[in-house]
Amino acid sequence: MLRYHPLQPDPDALPPSQVRFKSVKVEPWPEGRKVRVLMDITPFQQPPNIEVTITDLEGHEITSAHIIENVDYRLVITLHLRKIVPQTQYRLIVRMIYPDVGAVDEQSLIFELLPPPEA
Repeated sequence: MLRYHPLQPDPDALPPSQVRFKSVKVEPWPEGRKVRVLMDITPFQQPPNIEVTITDLEGHEITSAHIIENVDYRLVITLHLRKIVPQTQYRLIVRMIYPDVGAVDEQSLIFELLPPPEA
């Protein structure tokens, strides 16, 4: 049950400088070409922008997404991997940004991606 009305801010909402990721998870799809990213965010007074990037372990970008003025505290997005490099480990980087403040939180985690099954 929602503790707040969608058109009114949560009473526990934080100012931009205090907004953080509460949790970040990544779930690779079994077919090896997509990953689901799950994010929980602290309540906020102003909607943040969120950058989601997947790189190989050397820092080369595989895919990315930009969410402008996010309005949800819980997000689930699916990223399609544009290019697969011959390795099993990748890095997910999520960054929360306010245009007037800059980056207020960043998290990074390494995950494994199994190669796609052969047809």
